[in-house]
Amino acid sequence: MIIPDGVVKIGDDVFTEREDITSVVIPEGVTTIGVGAFSKCMALHNVTFPSTLKTINESAFYFNKALEEIVLPEGLTTIERYAFYLCSELVKVEIPESVTHFGYGSFCETRWITRTANQKKKDGELPIVVVNGVLIDGCFLSGDVVLPEGIKEIASNSFSKYGLEYIYGDEPLTSIILPSGLETIGSLALKL
Repeated sequence: MIIPDGVVKIGDDVFTEREDITSVVIPEGVTTIGVGAFSKCMALHNVTFPSTLKTINESAFYFNKALEEIVLPEGLTTIERYAFYLCSELVKVEIPESVTHFGYGSFCETRWITRTANQKKKDGELPIVVVNGVLIDGCFLSGDVVLPEGIKEIASNSFSKYGLEYIYGDEPLTSIILPSGLETIGSLALKL
């Protein structure tokens, strides 16, 4: 599917549950992808994003099981909650430095989160996912934890599985020491 030039926003739920879409090219000029715009497009495996994109709204690509890789454009600033939630086959994600807001669960239940956390654990590091100074996932933490310096924000619900009190770690998360440079803690981020 090639969306025509002249479009500036992909509307809410406009392509929801379209099983015939395997690939989409979003044209230059589009700044916003609406709520649920491409949710449950089970065959969607390739998306080309424009350099003009600023916001990916809530559940925009929710539950797209064929999506394996995304390259987000420089200039994108906002990825809202559940944007790529349940994209279970999503393995490779490139996020530019311009992204400063991650809604909770934006990449929850993706292979990218799981593999990143597991690789860090294997390398003897904390199994957390930090992007541009924002801790977006800490679900694999357990025991007593000291978060490293450089984390400026803890995203909403980043220590719980999609807002529930279920932690993936081997044992319960018992304590967290926050870094001195931390500026923001999102809503329910530390609800354990």
